[in-house]
Amino acid sequence: MDAAIGEAMKQMEEKNYTALLQAKGCKPVLKYGIACHKKKCRVVMQELL
Repeated sequence: MDAAIGEAMKQMEEKNYTALLQAKGCKPVLKYGIACHKKKCRVVMQELL
């Protein structure tokens, strides 16, 4: 699951999904990486100031 979350966070960086929010002055911007497998789920949050 850690690898899947890492890939989700990496994709957000590569595709610059937060750029529009930041350009409009939104602060803070929260990014979430979520991975699920069967009945287990892991969430990682990163705050951009």
